[in-house]
Amino acid sequence: MSDLRPRAAAGRVRERNTHPLMPLLQMCGALAAVGVVVVLGVFRDGAILPAERPLLASGVLAVGLVWSLLWLALRRTPLADLLSDLSTSGRFALGGLALLSALALLSALWSLAPVRSLWMGLVYAGGVVAFQAGRRLRTTSWFGLPALTVVLSALGAAVSWISLVGYGLGWSQYVDTIESVSHALGPFGYANALASFVVLTLPATGWIASCSNSGWLTRVVAAGGVAVELWALWLTYSRGAALGLACAALLVVLLMTLQAIASVGDVSHRRLLFGGFAVSVVVVVLAAGLLMWPDVGPTASGGDVRHVTGTGQPGLAEAEIGQDMTTDLYRVGAWIAGMRAARERPVYGWGMDTFYEAYGPFKAGGHTRFAHNVIVQHAVELGLLGLAAFGVASIAAVILACQAVLGGSIRDPGVWLGMSVTAFLAHNLVDLTWYVPALFCLFWFCVGGVAGWRFTHTGPGWPPKGGNHGEARRR
Repeated sequence: MSDLRPRAAAGRVRERNTHPLMPLLQMCGALAAVGVVVVLGVFRDGAILPAERPLLASGVLAVGLVWSLLWLALRRTPLADLLSDLSTSGRFALGGLALLSALALLSALWSLAPVRSLWMGLVYAGGVVAFQAGRRLRTTSWFGLPALTVVLSALGAAVSWISLVGYGLGWSQYVDTIESVSHALGPFGYANALASFVVLTLPATGWIASCSNSGWLTRVVAAGGVAVELWALWLTYSRGAALGLACAALLVVLLMTLQAIASVGDVSHRRLLFGGFAVSVVVVVLAAGLLMWPDVGPTASGGDVRHVTGTGQPGLAEAEIGQDMTTDLYRVGAWIAGMRAARERPVYGWGMDTFYEAYGPFKAGGHTRFAHNVIVQHAVELGLLGLAAFGVASIAAVILACQAVLGGSIRDPGVWLGMSVTAFLAHNLVDLTWYVPALFCLFWFCVGGVAGWRFTHTGPGWPPKGGNHGEARRR
């Protein structure tokens, strides 16, 4: 979508002529938005319950409104400069999110549950505020480090510690026992939500622990934070989150390897390396598929899915499929029933947050409010229009993560934040944490940070050359 490396601006580049209070306003607004998400989101089960969503949506949007009005009052630059520091991919990500929010709000007009659709649409609008908060905090330096990474690392370590303490003390709201295995829930009340939270914060903590610009004490504390977050992640027993992190790390390795191969001068040598690399990737993918097939294949839960696919062949009865959405077979059944519901209203869907009602006539087994697949759920609730908007926003977010890798080095914070973005999206191909409002906002907080990172450094590593953390306006 755009050049992968920071480009020299055409003409003169100068610092923005800003009001003296503007930096303080930007930092306070960003911190307030994150604070609302933490207080009203994380510690209220992530605001996943419909009764909790108005608090989070109203709080984030109120911060965004006050923030915007103050910015308009203090600005000394044209409104056209509002998005001037965003790359093309960043603008597509923000535009896709804004369109998705508009569709979610409009779906209240034809929704099976208009009030729920309206509030979830406002949560999506809150994602825009979180995106802007991420953009602003990535240009502020604390302790010689980007404030964005400090905030994410502190959040991750604090919530993980609280989760471990609650788990160790056996607090009922922090522990859930499934098939004799105790899962850590944290303040979310759902193990996979805690796992997804760690997925979003762990890379930032890992970057601080490995950053040569950090003092030795900071690196030791950050290393302890990494250990705590990994421990909390382990106790959730979330395969989806672990797979998401593995996919994100693998993407970074693949891109950096390809970049290294492309830099080889000899053409024949480069072709040989690329051929060997391609064969290695195929072998790894096939080996991973063979290892995972017993857990995710159609007979993974002791039966097949012919009953829920409508083939008319012998298969599982509803009782055999079970009521537990933790089983792989149940999720496949929910996806199939969801796609049947989507075909009934293919263009505009059944309305935001109506999966429960929409897929009910087609379901097999127990009911669920979530498809455990972000693509299927958008197809059901917002139809092809919603899928298109989601595709634009999510694909642009992944491209931003790839640009961070190709435009810098492993020492760049943007590379690590990009891992958070891709890991969260990969996790939501098999889970529901996209629909936990607190996690949704934190995800777009990370995307906002990645969206402008390539414009805040002039070479690999941190800090930027010349120590300039500000934003340059392109003339």
